[in-house]
Amino acid sequence: MDERSRQHHHTHTHDHDHTHPRPPGRRLTLCLAGIALLLAFGFTTPAATEQARPEAEAADRAPEAMSELAPWAGHWKGQGWIRMGPGEPVKIDSEEWIESRLDGAALVIEGKHHAQADGRRVHHALALLSWDEAAGTFRFRTHVAGRGPGDFTGHVEDGAFVWGGPMGDPEGAGRMRYTIRIEDGTWHEVGDFSRDGETWNRFFEMTLKKVG
Repeated sequence: MDERSRQHHHTHTHDHDHTHPRPPGRRLTLCLAGIALLLAFGFTTPAATEQARPEAEAADRAPEAMSELAPWAGHWKGQGWIRMGPGEPVKIDSEEWIESRLDGAALVIEGKHHAQADGRRVHHALALLSWDEAAGTFRFRTHVAGRGPGDFTGHVEDGAFVWGGPMGDPEGAGRMRYTIRIEDGTWHEVGDFSRDGETWNRFFEMTLKKVG
């Protein structure tokens, strides 16, 4: 084989062995498909799985703890009274709207109270009630019109829900305590105040009926 024949043979062989690279678009498609598979089948490390398990178990227990408060959900209306300061307490018309959220893990509560005498608003509050697994207690987070937010704890005691805590800052301003009892479609709630945590004075009471 002469020199020209060898060069022709080498070029012909190279042309047959050449592999054409995949187009960039095809490589991107394959990469995205791989990511999608990882997400679909839950790509996690063993350590992440172990960490997620207790959190998932805690989340599962939240609706179970909140199930005791399931009868709260609904629209409630009634009357009561509230002591705003010295003198006679103010008679009020009260309404509460309560919705269960996050598959029963939380309750959203809105309460409105107006003076019967002149219709003026005396109290308007929004609250989020949920179970805190780490603390082993209920958390009652409130927002009151005209005042700042509050973060309180609650527990079930003798069939009633009791919640409250310190009233603002500084410490020594006193504590408040609300007791809610629901029986036979009737909501009865009282509020008490104490400066020393031992002697309690009632400042609020209402009785509601479920209307929706």
